[in-house]
Amino acid sequence: MVYILDVFFSIFLIVFAILYMILFLISLLLEDKKMKDRALSIALSIDQAGNNILGGSEDHTISGRMGWRIKNNKAGKFEIWLCKVLSKIDHTTNKHCIDSIEYDEVDSSKS
Repeated sequence: MVYILDVFFSIFLIVFAILYMILFLISLLLEDKKMKDRALSIALSIDQAGNNILGGSEDHTISGRMGWRIKNNKAGKFEIWLCKVLSKIDHTTNKHCIDSIEYDEVDSSKS
């Protein structure tokens, strides 16, 4: 049963990561600030919705969820790899997932 949940979680992360990256890249290409902000807002909404569907807080992101799992030694190899990729894309930090943890949103029974 646990293995099936890990596979489902990994597939789910891939789909949401692709949607998020597409919207993020679109936001980089847009010149209109209002449209750029809207694309980033939609990307964040998708990220938060994904975390909520997986049983986490609706205000916490999948990156933060994976960061919490990494910090608590509960992450799988795919999550660790994806966080490394996201850290390379996010030039503001070298620990994207760890820095994305919203400690006021984390409930250890849900993440």
